[in-house]
Amino acid sequence: MKRLVTLLFVLVLLHPTAAAWAQGESSPPPGPVARTAIEAGSIIGTGAYIPIKGLLCFFGVATAPLLYVSSGARAVRDVTNRTCNGTWIITPEVIKGEKPFDFVYDNPCCGYPDQ
Repeated sequence: MKRLVTLLFVLVLLHPTAAAWAQGESSPPPGPVARTAIEAGSIIGTGAYIPIKGLLCFFGVATAPLLYVSSGARAVRDVTNRTCNGTWIITPEVIKGEKPFDFVYDNPCCGYPDQ
């Protein structure tokens, strides 16, 4: 596992085109090798990410009874929406920076005053 993480880290450092895509700079479309790498990264990333996101959602739902008693139904709804909504599948568009990556979903309207 350490070798895989080290290899991915080195590839990211040596290949600056991913940062250019994330910044929205116009660049030529990726070639077949880059497209394959992005799709493989999407599959591997999703496989590693779904259990983590699932645990976050599980803990958000598991704490709901205590949260309901301490803060009410609105807090339960906000916490479960934030932990269980958002990005579940890492698509090539997320890797390229074309779509947002929301680990913790930001509710569009929470009803609390701005801080």
